[in-house]
Amino acid sequence: MSGAAEGEHPIDLRAAAVAVAVPIALFLVGLVVIMLVTGTAVRGWRIYPKLVGAAVIVAVGVTGSVPVTVVASAIVVALLACSMVLTDWRPSEPAVLNP
Repeated sequence: MSGAAEGEHPIDLRAAAVAVAVPIALFLVGLVVIMLVTGTAVRGWRIYPKLVGAAVIVAVGVTGSVPVTVVASAIVVALLACSMVLTDWRPSEPAVLNP
């Protein structure tokens, strides 16, 4: 029994930061796998930002605290989402109403 003293954390905070970072990074890698399975080119410009984002999140999780990891992960995911929305190259089709 470790018997943590009062005021001490019974778990390692570094492990907690990694526990936050890894699932988010795996989510981004999962998006890449889905994109590759559905036909996106391996060297496509839509693949690399997600892999870089996953690497950044894991690096912050290994070196930073839990709050820093959470904020950095949120910023990376928000930037990726904005870039995916703003760089959508497919032309939108006008809405057609059938009577």
